[in-house]
Amino acid sequence: MKTLLLLVFLRLAVAALTEDDRPVRGYECLKHAAPWIVFFNAGDHLCSGASIHPRWVVSAANFYRWNIKVRQGEHDVTATEGSEQLIESEMVIRHPKYDCNTRDNAIMLIKLSRPAAMHRNVVAIALPTHCSQTGRHVSAWGRGDPGGPVVCIGVLQGVVSWGYACNVRDSPGLYARVCNYVSWIHNSIAAN
Repeated sequence: MKTLLLLVFLRLAVAALTEDDRPVRGYECLKHAAPWIVFFNAGDHLCSGASIHPRWVVSAANFYRWNIKVRQGEHDVTATEGSEQLIESEMVIRHPKYDCNTRDNAIMLIKLSRPAAMHRNVVAIALPTHCSQTGRHVSAWGRGDPGGPVVCIGVLQGVVSWGYACNVRDSPGLYARVCNYVSWIHNSIAAN
């Protein structure tokens, strides 16, 4: 069953994780404990993102599609629970310096075709005002799928870019540090 997993991180790295930086204690979180997380399919891949505004979602640029159907208010993606909202994208904005070979700047914004109804199961997470160094949690639908939000004390600090597997020796993960993109996010939202 594909249920929301919450992985606890010791530290966030922009580059590959070292042995001491591995996620620990992956577990299914309480229902709607991460109400900012969204779900969408990109071909055969499960992807995540974070709601940052009723009309905007942040995700990884790796699985860019021009038309995305975002599901918010989910806990179990295999069951209808009554709290889900399915909203199509109006536009998808990949970071202008995204490099598909290196995965540099692997971040994108999804503008929803209509505002999500915000309530206790659908919440916008705050963007960072500075770069944090400790106490991370990653929310995802599987083993750290692309776009999964990296959260520190209720603030979006990172976005899962890619990784071969979570918590596996010699299997690195890469994360976009959201604090480096806050100006781009605000400017993109204001322009669109």
